[in-house]
Amino acid sequence: MRKKHLYRCASCTIAISLAVMLAATSVSSLRADSPTLFGKVHGSTTASGAAAAKGALLSELQTLRAAARLRVGAGYGIADETLNGVRLRGLAKQPAHRRVEFWFSRNRCVWRKCRVGRTQTLLDSTLITGGIRVHYQLGSGIVQPHVFGPSTPMVTVASWSGRRNSFDFSPLLWTYRGMTEISGVLNSDRKAFVDWARNPAVAVTKKGPLVTVAFSSPPQEKVVVVFDTMAGGMVTRYCQMDSEVGPDRRESKLVITTRAKWRRVGTYWLPVAQTTGIRTWNNGKASGLARTSIRFLKFVAAPVKEGLFKVPTLEIPPGTPVIDLLHHDQYRYLPADAALMLFREKPAVDGATSGGK
Repeated sequence: MRKKHLYRCASCTIAISLAVMLAATSVSSLRADSPTLFGKVHGSTTASGAAAAKGALLSELQTLRAAARLRVGAGYGIADETLNGVRLRGLAKQPAHRRVEFWFSRNRCVWRKCRVGRTQTLLDSTLITGGIRVHYQLGSGIVQPHVFGPSTPMVTVASWSGRRNSFDFSPLLWTYRGMTEISGVLNSDRKAFVDWARNPAVAVTKKGPLVTVAFSSPPQEKVVVVFDTMAGGMVTRYCQMDSEVGPDRRESKLVITTRAKWRRVGTYWLPVAQTTGIRTWNNGKASGLARTSIRFLKFVAAPVKEGLFKVPTLEIPPGTPVIDLLHHDQYRYLPADAALMLFREKPAVDGATSGGK
């Protein structure tokens, strides 16, 4: 199956279609000290043995990752997020530094992002629970033509499918499951590993504790994923390269690169830092750059209070306009009416929520 995610950068629209295919690679010339590579080879007996070995390796890696991800069901933490050098249509923005406070329990999560400075101004906050996403964003307060992003404070309520938007360049969904997924644009672990094992053209290389999966599809789409078996099977590097030639024969190119570091705490593998860079070229000329760096100041794997997964945790200022796509309504936010957003909450009560600290 091919899934397409569209990235609009500069004057081009780049279609990402990830399929699990790679040019056949022969292992006959490998030296004894070479990395172990499992891929398509000549000869039915040898090919069958290589396929079985590749399937066993991927199965072990998938099991290792599943066990590590299952251990961290809930937790909370604090992280610094820096968005560097965003350029689009000749415009440039100064690096943006944010402090993120987050809580999660399985697929439910809530987080708040504040501007780092003398005073911490709430910039945006998000709640995901029960298939619903409630998002508050302060906005710039002024209209900026031709620049992406809201211009005024606003709340949006919409359904949540569990997958991130293609235009969301943030590298993390603030749950452990989101932080440890292979990539925001690939399938789930289960489907990805099954597809890789079944496709004889996918190359799997093992060198020491690192397992590298590489695949591509015509004409020029390539993906490389590096897993560390000494770090719970977590992804330490992900690189996606894509290019296409449009009807006007102009070439568009996109490269996404993610690097991550992990640390062991007891039986858990917790994130230390993650950096994601997105670069685009249009007809050979650089047209866009976005790089997000995240450094975790605190990460605790522990149960969190149920009361945190409520709208009041978002600290939405009363009177903020709400666009409710889920219930086809527009209104202004009042703490006492928070139940209207989810239809399953009790009315908000006075007093700040707390937990996980």
